[in-house]
Amino acid sequence: MSKIYFALSFLWGAALECFELAVMVDYPNKDDQPLILEKLKANFEAASPEEDMETALEELKMEKHHQAIWFFISFAKYKVKTAYNDCSYYCLVMNAIPNWILEELHRVFPMPKSYETLHSMILQIDQCYWNHKKIMGLCQKEAPKPPVAMTLTPPRNNNQSGNNKSKDNKSNSNKGKTNTTTTAGASSSKIIKDHVGQDCRKAKWNQNNSSGSNPHLVLKMQASITEEKAKTDDKVKAKGSSGLKN
Repeated sequence: MSKIYFALSFLWGAALECFELAVMVDYPNKDDQPLILEKLKANFEAASPEEDMETALEELKMEKHHQAIWFFISFAKYKVKTAYNDCSYYCLVMNAIPNWILEELHRVFPMPKSYETLHSMILQIDQCYWNHKKIMGLCQKEAPKPPVAMTLTPPRNNNQSGNNKSKDNKSNSNKGKTNTTTTAGASSSKIIKDHVGQDCRKAKWNQNNSSGSNPHLVLKMQASITEEKAKTDDKVKAKGSSGLKN
């Protein structure tokens, strides 16, 4: 009851008029301090601003995806209206920051011992983290995309053209062989004709020179002609076979 009267002693103006009847009149809920405080908070400011600031300061937490600068802005707002010592503020900050900052702080030597040094160290760690995250995001955007693997089937025209080329090469080689054979045959027939012509001319010259027909001479001439024809045929066959081998 004394706490209620003490709280009401700070009221004036409209607040005093609102609670004046409650103070003067005796009612069953007059001893319920939480109900009185809720009514004060609903209609006016907090009944005890310092106590509320201490509670808010203890419940303040820094989320993993939040920046440290915004956490310390809220922390400073509550810190101004409280009266803790430096060690208490140090412990409150250590309990409020996320685990990844705590891990980075444990790697620092020497470890910060005061609230101010802890404050500056956390800001540096957080700034490095967000800068690294920004750079990695830019690198991922600028990185070229890997080429898409494509399986190309070879066109059928290539195989057909290859077959056509091989056929052309075979036909050309056959033509070359035929041409060589034809050339060899033509040259051999020409040689035979030349030899026959020479033999005929020799025979006529012999007939003209001889006064009479000598059967032995005629037989001898025919034998020489036959022998020369056989030699010529052998030469032609040898040339033809060498041309086919080449």
